[in-house]
Amino acid sequence: MPAVAAVTGCIFLLSPKVGYLNIMLRKLPFLAGLEQGPFDIYSVSWTVIITGLLLSSFVYLFVFTGIKNMGPELEAAAAACGASPLRRLFTITLPLLRPSIVASAGLAFPIRVAGVVA
Repeated sequence: MPAVAAVTGCIFLLSPKVGYLNIMLRKLPFLAGLEQGPFDIYSVSWTVIITGLLLSSFVYLFVFTGIKNMGPELEAAAAACGASPLRRLFTITLPLLRPSIVASAGLAFPIRVAGVVA
């Protein structure tokens, strides 16, 4: 889904006064006295949440490709030597996935900062 369409949809749902989801939530008995909200899509925290959700697919693609290309031989050898699953995670899996994690963070972080500043 294009980012513009996703952001526009979130604005239609979560706009403080006329957002469809906010209007429905204000009809609940414990939120009946509110005239705005309970969610404000225009706040910095919601901007970060929406941008993070939009960029999570890119992060998934990078990390999934790294996991897919990782051979099981190293983990099998560590398991045969008696390494616990937690130790295998920190000594084998995460170091092998470090390039994928750094690449996805490098892609997602500058865009997220630009989204918050703008």
